[in-house]
Amino acid sequence: MSLASHRFEKAAFLASQQIHENGCNGGLCLQFIDVHTAQFRDRKRLDWLISDYEAAMSSMEEKLLRLSEPKQNPFVGELHPLGKFFFGSFFSTRMDHLTCFLPGTLCTWVAHGMPSRHLTIAQGLAEGCHAMYQTKTGLAPEAIYFNMDPKKMDDFSCEPSDSHSRLRPGAIEAWFSCTV
Repeated sequence: MSLASHRFEKAAFLASQQIHENGCNGGLCLQFIDVHTAQFRDRKRLDWLISDYEAAMSSMEEKLLRLSEPKQNPFVGELHPLGKFFFGSFFSTRMDHLTCFLPGTLCTWVAHGMPSRHLTIAQGLAEGCHAMYQTKTGLAPEAIYFNMDPKKMDDFSCEPSDSHSRLRPGAIEAWFSCTV
């Protein structure tokens, strides 16, 4: 292992450890960490990383994974906390294009022993991500709002502020992972 890769490995483990030590509510963590107040310790253990992954995926399934209307595309929405640790939070049907990396992650973990239902979720999310590309340009917007009202015809909508497209490889990598 080169010195540079060891340095990056250590940085990644320290960040993961801080998140683990801060604690989360059911595997879902707040979005930001104050880099000035974080206390890092140099401890390397993989068992809690697997445990964290399992807790996060379980919480994602329970709290964030929904089906759109009318096409039943799976998507991962957002929780907007009204207080610390999501007490009194509300669900938003907004899904960032960046979330389209998740099917690839799920497929990879299934290949390494995680539950097979994660493959089913991954394939469904890959389809939901593919739906984001059903635009006039064939490019996915930065984010879309999935519809959950069966009376409406459109499966999703896009706000003008999210209508730009950043070319990211995550969705294509995920589609590849889900088909291999």
